[in-house]
Amino acid sequence: AGAALATDADDQVLRARHARLLVRVGRAAEAVPLLQAVVAAEPHWVNARREVALALEAAGPAHRAEAIAAWEAFVERAPRLPEEHRRQAEAHLAALRLAPAPSAPD
Repeated sequence: AGAALATDADDQVLRARHARLLVRVGRAAEAVPLLQAVVAAEPHWVNARREVALALEAAGPAHRAEAIAAWEAFVERAPRLPEEHRRQAEAHLAALRLAPAPSAPD
């Protein structure tokens, strides 16, 4: 997939698929910049914003504040979300807001 991304960097669908695969294999932090590039190139692609939020959340507690901001942006940019998607986003937000703050490294 890396070679395909190098030769067709403007293919945002391919970039998003690659990022989702990275999240699935536990490499969420690597997926975040790919997904952010998709959102920058396609700002109206609401599901890409959701993918950013999911990747930031999966990247761990150090990315909690960014994940909250990404979920809020997703909900704000998609006022006509299906009710199920809105509830899912709100559940993610609630869980992130209730999670303990990450501890500072020693």
